Amino acid sequence: MDEAVKQDMHDSTTRGSTRTRLIVLHLALTLLAAAALLWPAFSNGYPLVFQDSAWYLNPFSGTGAMHPGRTIGYSLLIGLTQQIPSLWSIVVTQALITSALIVRVSVVAASNQRGCIIFPVVALFVILLFSGAAKYTSWVMADVLTAWLFLAGALWMLSSHPADRAFAVTVAALAVLGHNSHVPIVIATAALVSLGARLLLPPGDTARRSAMGLFLISLLSIPWVMSMNMALGTSSGIFRGTDSFLMNRFVDTGVIIPILDHYCGEKDWVSCDYRKEFTRHAGQADGWFLYNKQRPFNTELGEWGGKEQSDIVTHAFRCCLDDIIVTTLAGTWQQFWKVDSSDGLTVIDTNPVYSFVKHNRDHELEALDQSVQRRGEPVHTTLHPVPEVVLHALFFLIAAGLALLGWRTGRRKVTFLLLSVALFLLINAFVCSFGSSNHDRYQGRVAWLLPFMVVLSVGWLRENRRA
Repeated sequence: MDEAVKQDMHDSTTRGSTRTRLIVLHLALTLLAAAALLWPAFSNGYPLVFQDSAWYLNPFSGTGAMHPGRTIGYSLLIGLTQQIPSLWSIVVTQALITSALIVRVSVVAASNQRGCIIFPVVALFVILLFSGAAKYTSWVMADVLTAWLFLAGALWMLSSHPADRAFAVTVAALAVLGHNSHVPIVIATAALVSLGARLLLPPGDTARRSAMGLFLISLLSIPWVMSMNMALGTSSGIFRGTDSFLMNRFVDTGVIIPILDHYCGEKDWVSCDYRKEFTRHAGQADGWFLYNKQRPFNTELGEWGGKEQSDIVTHAFRCCLDDIIVTTLAGTWQQFWKVDSSDGLTVIDTNPVYSFVKHNRDHELEALDQSVQRRGEPVHTTLHPVPEVVLHALFFLIAAGLALLGWRTGRRKVTFLLLSVALFLLINAFVCSFGSSNHDRYQGRVAWLLPFMVVLSVGWLRENRRA
């Protein structure tokens, strides 16, 4: 046999062996990362739960009831995991998908074999040490799905491999169903990222070519969510309970007062009788309208998304748009200062889930009873001793410096990457401030994406410098 042919066969075998070793290594790393991301659940002795967790579990309680204020996506994920009837199967699935996204995005971002190993290892180390990501993978809540949207989009743009793209679309399709905020977040982010790609990246760049496709796909989230809601009989629109969430937001910010003052002379709203009560709760941001037992919501104002609430929301944008904009912008700014994944879990949060477990997962009742959270002791969900908001601000400063360095040195992909994650964090804060409240978990659920993107940016700059 010709020596050249033998050499080609040898090289092909060597490359195949190397690819196999890398695949095995990445699979092992994904499994190890998933286990590491579950350390708060292991430390607690049971998956972390919240009062809202039971709402997503309702369809599996024997009643089949879906809470009118919750979207169907997270319950679908729970249903897919309950072939193994345990709340552990939920958080294990969350951790596996999260770690797989982190590893795949890190691998496709690297341009050489060395980077394919170093990028994901360093990224996982930084995420675990300097963020609250592990809380959200260990928590039976839909918040983890929000970060999946960005990671799936990043995987779509950075990789042209069919398997990566299929994985990205599948995860994003499930995640977009997970929360009312996800459709506007996805569409707004994809639109701005597409514009940023055209301004920053060269015509032949994979990310630039993929960004417009990502935006077009994001538009499909509207009919996708509507069709799924109608098919499952949970809603005929995109959102569930949005009018009630907006009413709650108007009460929290005090915007409800000028709305009532403007229209109560001509409208026969029951809410007009509650003006004094609304005034007492204005500015407290305590969710009184939705969650207090004495709320008018429970009595005269109807159920979630009631007719009067819808009418008030419609008229609010006619009379008081400037107030809505001002309070939303203020809330967006405040959202960045409420990042805190280290607390907020109490024994009270376990009560609704306790009832579900007692009637449907009784084999886990003892584990729940013995958990740190159920005993009312402090639940540790972060490893860093520094307040998360300080770390968040520090990473923003580092990201700004790296983005400027990438711009000045002609490495525009670094600038584009950091601009994309900054836009995602900003849009998440804006949408949540507009439609819900300033809660620590809303920004905490995505804040860990910033240190991840900073790590990838540093890796890109170092690779280019060696080249």
